[in-house]
Amino acid sequence: MTSRREVLLAAAGLAAGRGLWAAGRAKVHLGCQTNAWAIDPREFSNVLAVIRKVKDYGYDGFETGFANVQTQFDNPAAAKASLDAMGLKFIGVHIFLNQYDPATNVAPAELYERVSTGGAKLGAERLILSGTPPQDQAGRKRKAEALNRAGAFAQKLGLKLAYHNHGPEFANRGEEIEFLIRETDPAR
Repeated sequence: MTSRREVLLAAAGLAAGRGLWAAGRAKVHLGCQTNAWAIDPREFSNVLAVIRKVKDYGYDGFETGFANVQTQFDNPAAAKASLDAMGLKFIGVHIFLNQYDPATNVAPAELYERVSTGGAKLGAERLILSGTPPQDQAGRKRKAEALNRAGAFAQKLGLKLAYHNHGPEFANRGEEIEFLIRETDPAR
């Protein structure tokens, strides 16, 4: 039986062969979110066990929710050593909330600043933010501005910012996602 990973790598190879990526400039690395597993974040060994499974499945990296690693932010050396020993890329630390800042529709600045700082110490490459759709154009503008600020903060720490969208951003013919693409700085 062919694995999902083999299918994705084959598709990427076909895309590369069609000139979608310049030869030699891009290599596809597949990562896996850890949110598919029930993790007790109070015990970092549980997080490491899941990341070990991700490695055993053949992925190149992982993304995990901030709740899974925030207990390590104040004393990151041992945790980073354990993560580095796995041999996987720490693709990103993700902030997904049940409620977002009502003014910006993303995580509050004090949270993403704390998570960015802690994630960078643990070796994360990205801060990944989710959000909720605002009700109007002014709300979209505030959300885009907040994403730009978050990107600037993350960049100072050597992280890239990624926005993890969901279906609602594509409602109304993609009105919100297209707005965010236009109004956010790709350098951040």
